[in-house]
Amino acid sequence: MKISRLIFLISEDCNFFCDYCYQTKEKKDMSWETAEKIVTFFLPEMPKAYQLYFLGGEPLLNVDLIRKIVEYVEKKNLELKKTCQYNISTNGSLITSEILDFFNRNHFSVELSFDGLAQEKGRKKGSFNQLLPVIEKLKNLPDIHLLVNSVFYPKTINYLSESIQFIMDLGVNHISLGLAIDKRWNRPTIKKFENEFKQLMDILMDHYQETGNQPLHFFPDLNEKGIWCCSAGQSQITISAEGEVWGCARFYEYFKNRKNSDQYQNYYFGPLDKFIKNQEKKYPELIKNYKQLCLDNFHTTRSRCFLCPYIEKCGVCPISSALYWDDLEKVPAHICRINQIAIREKEKLLNRIKKIDKCKN
Repeated sequence: MKISRLIFLISEDCNFFCDYCYQTKEKKDMSWETAEKIVTFFLPEMPKAYQLYFLGGEPLLNVDLIRKIVEYVEKKNLELKKTCQYNISTNGSLITSEILDFFNRNHFSVELSFDGLAQEKGRKKGSFNQLLPVIEKLKNLPDIHLLVNSVFYPKTINYLSESIQFIMDLGVNHISLGLAIDKRWNRPTIKKFENEFKQLMDILMDHYQETGNQPLHFFPDLNEKGIWCCSAGQSQITISAEGEVWGCARFYEYFKNRKNSDQYQNYYFGPLDKFIKNQEKKYPELIKNYKQLCLDNFHTTRSRCFLCPYIEKCGVCPISSALYWDDLEKVPAHICRINQIAIREKEKLLNRIKKIDKCKN
């Protein structure tokens, strides 16, 4: 295995009811027994510098276990002479001063889910004002890396550009833009997205001219070369709260209610105990299936993706496709259209930035 990212689904419960969330909330928390087995088995397999992620649901519902895992991992790192970058994705509502101190002492990267001016349209009422002081504290702590993740969908797409502007005005230097594209977007909604995205590119251009920084992180990154491939199973492994091993959290969520599907056994590495005993055989058998999840193997209803001029600039989560078609490699038309719009506008922005940089030099 060449795993550099180990993902704990630390809790499958959540205290938010986000409209666009793909996850099914369940009262399941990872136990210390499961967590200890994960760390003990996987850490010797990890490179000298690796990453550990705490995901949910809302992971801070099981914060005591997070503390215990970090303490145990740090002891193991001393023995193995390794270093770990800790990451957590959270809605921020349960963050306290004590948790902030814990994050800061352990140099956490905190991905905070916050949709700006659209926050209370698709997330929890009252969370907008609750999170503003949390963001202020997170961005001012020296040893925390803050990434604000903002997600938009047809109901909130009209807020996209203004929301990113608002988050930038808060002084956030790293923002991730996501679109909930698991369901069909109709033509009027896609047109709204196009208009909003063009406005956003102008906002980012103005910000770059003023500061020299471009804070928005895009998927996929146009600066990366080559054809996009899903990293599930290859560079990352996810373990569910009950100890099931998958390539990523989205595969687990998609297949957990599809155990009778033909593809289930093609992507499920098995229960943790069995995986530990049989990984030398089981992992190579299944990883070949994950390795096929590259864009040049995908297709739409009209064409193969390898024939598209955007093949080296695009990327599509196979589970986003599967949720619509029940086919991991069949890209819905609305996702294809949205990606083409985003790629064209991102290219324009990058070219404008390059011209400015060239003039400065």
